[in-house]
Amino acid sequence: MKKNKKIIIIVLGIIALLSAALAVVLALPSNKQITSSDNETLTIYDKEGLMPEAISVKNDSGEYELLGYFFNQPSSVSESSDEESSHSMSDGTDIVYTMQDHPEYKLDKEITDQLVNTCQKLYAKEIIDKSGKKYKEYGLDEPKGSYSVRYSDATELKIEIGSFAPGNKGIYVKVDGDENVYLVDSYDLSAFFIEKLQLFDKHMTGSIDEVLGFTISGEGYEEEISVTENIYHCYQAMYIIEKPSRVACDDDASKAVYSGVQSLKGESVAAIDVTPDDLAKYGLDKPYQKVSVRGKGGQSINVLTSEADNDGIIYTMTEGSSMICTIKKSENSWHGITRFDLLQDSVISVLPAEVQQLSTVIGSDKNTCIIEREQFMAGDNENETITVKCGDKIIPYTNITIFLNDLTQLSRTLELPDDISGFKDKLLEIDLKYYNYPELNDNIKLMRNSAGKTLIILNGTAECCVNSEKADKIIEQAKSIYTSPKMSSAF
Repeated sequence: MKKNKKIIIIVLGIIALLSAALAVVLALPSNKQITSSDNETLTIYDKEGLMPEAISVKNDSGEYELLGYFFNQPSSVSESSDEESSHSMSDGTDIVYTMQDHPEYKLDKEITDQLVNTCQKLYAKEIIDKSGKKYKEYGLDEPKGSYSVRYSDATELKIEIGSFAPGNKGIYVKVDGDENVYLVDSYDLSAFFIEKLQLFDKHMTGSIDEVLGFTISGEGYEEEISVTENIYHCYQAMYIIEKPSRVACDDDASKAVYSGVQSLKGESVAAIDVTPDDLAKYGLDKPYQKVSVRGKGGQSINVLTSEADNDGIIYTMTEGSSMICTIKKSENSWHGITRFDLLQDSVISVLPAEVQQLSTVIGSDKNTCIIEREQFMAGDNENETITVKCGDKIIPYTNITIFLNDLTQLSRTLELPDDISGFKDKLLEIDLKYYNYPELNDNIKLMRNSAGKTLIILNGTAECCVNSEKADKIIEQAKSIYTSPKMSSAF
């Protein structure tokens, strides 16, 4: 009898131990993906290697769904994959994602990659609650967001996103079908809070290898500025302004325009499927500025912009596009650039070797020099003789080169005055003609007002004011061309 009692006690003890073990097992998270202990990093799910075929997201900006399809299979991986929109899987497969309601728009690769990576694997910092009864405490009774994923193996997953934990410790989430509340690093889910519009690719323009020229126009400009590649070797510049009047461009300024609108990327997306109301709202129905860049192969880039607002934000789009983006004034020096900004520091910069004729008018005194060049062979070497004639008089060619070089040192010191009617005193007029470009004729006038300021008029267009003291030296030098056997530089 005693022996039977002892056996019964042992059996009851074993049953008690098994019951305790079962209770522990039942208390563990019901999601079979959860691993590790409550005090270590937990894997909520691991779908590595599976393709997220559909990703549905709900956040404060609304709801959207991304659909994925194969760009190429692992067996035919190619370098031609569209890097702007494809996501590379671990096996080398490229997946392209589009937004279901807007399949014509590319998506932002960086954001898409982050979304897909999170859909493949998510970790928890800890399990906060296992009761399934405190969802309101964690903002999970009415989740602020959620995402659902359908994978290539036909499995589905839904994550509900609740409140942020105090002290920026993370964010509370719940897995559909699992009562537990998990604490997840906020960064891991940050892509799911991004506004729907910002998922679209913000690359607005491509690039042109060989730029032929560009034009600038719009509500911010009284007249169109037309810039073209400089084909005249008499001017020292890569590009020249053809309209409203011919003048050489500063190389850095012209490059800032044509390179600035190439490979242009928006800061954010303001609108898609643009309507006339959108154009009016963002100041693009009557653009403040339009920049059109032309390539030698017939390519073109046409960018429309609004005026910058008080925060330096500009709304912009490519002509004919259905997307409006924002850019920052501080990062786009080409925006609002003026004709004056495009010009070289020198009022005129010509190569003396290209000048065939120089005429000057000072008061009633007018003189014209003709520069004659004659090539001849001296043994195996080609030489050149230069003769400068002013009527019947031969004058030193050195005087011409010094004068023309000094003329290029007349720098723009002030922008064009609002009123130029007071510049009535013509101090000096210069005409230049060129050997290889008989169609060109540059006319420069130095005009002065009663206040002693000197204005430059180039080819009929008032350009700017220059230093009057330097202008006076140029005028004296112009007189010396014909009278001095060999004059010195004015500066």
